[in-house]
Amino acid sequence: MRFELFVPGKIWSINAERSMHYRKRAALVSPVRTASMLLAADAMRTGTVAPYWGPVTVTFRPHQATANLADTANHLPACKAALDGIVDAGILHDDDSAHVVAQTFLAPVKAKPTGVTVVVESADEQDSDFGMVGKDFVTARGRGLSGL
Repeated sequence: MRFELFVPGKIWSINAERSMHYRKRAALVSPVRTASMLLAADAMRTGTVAPYWGPVTVTFRPHQATANLADTANHLPACKAALDGIVDAGILHDDDSAHVVAQTFLAPVKAKPTGVTVVVESADEQDSDFGMVGKDFVTARGRGLSGL
């Protein structure tokens, strides 16, 4: 099962968040988390998606307005807020390691509107070497850590 959701909103970087006051951070997190929850709840209401009962993998693709694209995982805080909204909507029971077994951050793209695309997929195959799950995960079996 696969569920894709674009969550529009302002995205911010982990670098900016490091020096941010907690109230300013909360003012950024709340709209993204709420938009994600409302959009995900609407998808459940219309039958587009049902709750996931098994482990899942999650892939994130940030959409930013500036041409100077951020590092691949630099929008982690906005991605986490979007995932929390999906949990709030009831599509995932939780986003702990028992339920979300792998997260992938794709390089951001220059696009308007800004936001983040979140793809949730059932984790139906497991790589026993690293305990990672997902049919598209490329294993490092036999290559050691230097092969990653």
